Amino acid sequence: MKKIRNKYQLEEEKMKLRVKQLELENTLHSDWAEMKDFLGPKKVFQTAFHLEGGRKYSLGDMVIQGLHVAATSLANKVFREAEEKAGRKIDLALQRAGSLLERKRKK
Repeated sequence: MKKIRNKYQLEEEKMKLRVKQLELENTLHSDWAEMKDFLGPKKVFQTAFHLEGGRKYSLGDMVIQGLHVAATSLANKVFREAEEKAGRKIDLALQRAGSLLERKRKK
């Protein structure tokens, strides 16, 4: 920053700083408004249900897509639980078979 030698230069620098501040505030405001518009529920909904080919989903397509996601999630959960239970039962069966083999070996 250059040296200020009199009050006129001081006033000029204050005015430049005030102009710069207003420009930055205006830029910040416009960026904030753009981000708010971009992340708004309407825009997110529009981009979430837009196909790559340029065709948008109809309401029926959205319902089908939602049901598909829900069914896939439920099937994954059921499969994981069944896998855990089957794994526990297999482990238990292997332990019983191992203990039976040990008993037969001892005889």
